[in-house]
Amino acid sequence: MMFRQIRIQPSHEHLQRILWSPSPDVPARHYALLTVTYGTASAPYLSLRTLRDQLISLLRAGSFELKKWVSNDPSLLEDLPPGDRLRPTFLQLSTDGPVNELGIAWNPAADQLTFNTDTATRQIGNALTKRVALAELVRLFDPAGWLALITVKAKMIIQDLWSSGLGWDDEVPEALCKRWEECREGQRELNKFAIPRWIGANPGDCIQLHAFADTSRRTIAAVIYCRVEHTDSTGASTTLIWAKTKLAPARSLRLSANPPTRMTIPWLELRAALLAARLLQNVAKEIRVPPERCHAWSDSRIVLHWLKSQGPTKNSLVDDYVTHIQELSQKVTWRRVPTGDNPADVASRGCSAADLISDQLLSSGPIWLQKHDTEWPQAQRSPGSDESHEPQAATIHCHATTSTISEEPPLIRRFSSLTKLLRIMTKIRRLLNRRRDPFMPAPLAPLSVAELQREFITCVQMSQRAHLSQEIEQIRRDGHVQLKSSLSSLRPFFGDDGCLRVGGRLTHSLLSDEEKHPVILSGKSHLTKLIVDWAHVRGLHGGFRVTLHHTLHRAWIINGRTLVRQLVRQCVTCAKADARPLHQEMAALPAPRVQQNPSFYVTGVDYAGPFNVLQAKGSGVRT
Repeated sequence: MMFRQIRIQPSHEHLQRILWSPSPDVPARHYALLTVTYGTASAPYLSLRTLRDQLISLLRAGSFELKKWVSNDPSLLEDLPPGDRLRPTFLQLSTDGPVNELGIAWNPAADQLTFNTDTATRQIGNALTKRVALAELVRLFDPAGWLALITVKAKMIIQDLWSSGLGWDDEVPEALCKRWEECREGQRELNKFAIPRWIGANPGDCIQLHAFADTSRRTIAAVIYCRVEHTDSTGASTTLIWAKTKLAPARSLRLSANPPTRMTIPWLELRAALLAARLLQNVAKEIRVPPERCHAWSDSRIVLHWLKSQGPTKNSLVDDYVTHIQELSQKVTWRRVPTGDNPADVASRGCSAADLISDQLLSSGPIWLQKHDTEWPQAQRSPGSDESHEPQAATIHCHATTSTISEEPPLIRRFSSLTKLLRIMTKIRRLLNRRRDPFMPAPLAPLSVAELQREFITCVQMSQRAHLSQEIEQIRRDGHVQLKSSLSSLRPFFGDDGCLRVGGRLTHSLLSDEEKHPVILSGKSHLTKLIVDWAHVRGLHGGFRVTLHHTLHRAWIINGRTLVRQLVRQCVTCAKADARPLHQEMAALPAPRVQQNPSFYVTGVDYAGPFNVLQAKGSGVRT
C-alpha cells in the first residue's frame, strides 16, 4: 500500500508501461503505471526517500529543526552548518571535554563513555548522617552497573547504618565515618575510568557473552563480558558490558545458634548464579546473541553440581532456585572458573577506582578469555561430578526383623480432594521458603501451574515409597523388576524427577512426556482415589470410560479399571442422575379368569332393562 501512494514523475511514466486486456475478446491495450510499482529495484529507495522528504518538510513547517549535532566521525559533521553542531569544530570535541548524554559523559573524539564525579563525591553539610550518605550514593548515575564494583563498599556501609538503628539526621559514629571517607577517596579517580562505546564487533564476527558469578559473606555479584572473535585474526577482544551487585540478607550476617536462620556460602553462591542467569538472559536479548553463544562461570563446585543434577535434592528451596536457573539458562554452558580468575570475586568484595582502571581482570576479564577456547579452564573431575554421585549398590548382611508399613503420610490421607491437597501443600511450601528467603513469593499470591505440578510429583514420590518400595529397590539394585512383579510388563524406569514411570514403546511419539511415560501408582493408594475422583469430576461424571481416559492422562494405576469402575458406582451424583421412577405393581387377576369352570358356571340377569342417558343439551334422548 505504501508504494501505491507515491506518484512518480510524469517524464518517467512511459517507463512503466504494461499490456492488459479485460477479456480475451478485447485486444490488449497499453497502460502507464502512475505510482511506484512493487517489485522494481528502485521501489524501496523511492519509498524511503519520499517518506524522509515528507518528514523533513513537515518538521521544517513546524520549526522542528534538530540542533547540536555531534558524532565520533568528523566526516559526518562536514556537511552540517556550524550553527547546527554542538561545537563548531571537531577539535573542540577533544579539547573541551566530554558531552553529557542521558546522564553519562561521552567523549566523541575517543569514542568512550566516562563518569563525572564532581557532584557525586560532594558532601552535604558538615556532619555525615544517614540521609547525607544515601544522597551521595544515589548521585552516582550508573544504569549499566559499570561502577557496581566500586559502589558495593558504600552499599555495605549503608546496610551497617540501617543495622545500627540510627535516625536519618543522627551523626554517624567515627568508625563508620572513617570507612565512608575511605570509600569517597576511592571514587575520586572515577573521572579517569572510561568504557569504550563500541565493543569492536564487525559484520561477520562471532559475539559471545560470558557471565561470572561469585559471592562473599556480605555481597553477591555478577559480571557480564562481551567476547568478539574477529574473522581477520586469530585473537579475540573482551569488554565489560554489565555488572550488578546485591547485598546479602541481613540474617546471613547473624552468628545465630540456629543454622537455618543463617544463609551459608553455598546458598549465596546459588543466588549469585541466579543473578548471573538473569543478567545473561537480559543482555543476550538486547544485543541478540543466541543462547548457544552464552557461557556462565562460577567457582563453586557445589553450585555447579546442583545445576547439573537431574533429580531433586533434600532441600526444597535449593530445588526452586536450581529449577529457576535451569529455565533461564536452558542452552547456556555452565563452567568452573578458578577463584583467582573470577572477576566477580573482586566485585563481591569491592575495589577502588584505581584498581578498576589498572586491573585488566576487572576491565577485560581473564586473560585466557581472549585466547582460543581450547585454552580455557577445563572441567576437572571432582567429588561434585555426576559420575561420583551415581547410586552405588551396597550389600549389607544383618539379622533383623523388618516390617513394611504401606501407609501414606497423614497429610495426604486427611484430604478428600486432589485440588485442595495440592493447593494446601503449595501454600505450606511457600510459607517455609519465605521464612528462609523473603524474596520468594508470598503464600497468598496466585498459585502457578508449575508449583502445583511440583507438589503433585512430591505426592507421587511419597505414595510410591509407601506402596511400591520393593519394586523401587529392585530397580535401583538390578535395573529392572522381577518377572513375577505386576510392573514387569510396564518396563518401569526412574524419570528426571525421581518418580517411577511407565516405559512403553511411545518414546518417539508426538505426545507429551506425561502422556508417553505416566507415573505409576498403586490401586490401594489414597492418592490414587483422589486422582480418580478428580478425573471423574473433570469428565463431568461421564461414566467409566470417560473417567478412565482422564485418569490415564494423570497416572497409570495398577488394576486401574477395577478401581475406576468401583469408584464410579459409588458416586452419589451419578446415582441421583441415574435414578429410575417407581412403577406400580399390577394386582392379581380375578379368579374367574384364571380358574377353569364349565360353561354358564357364572351367569347374570338384567332386570332393569336399558337406561336412558342424556348425552347433550337439546331435544332428543339417546340410549
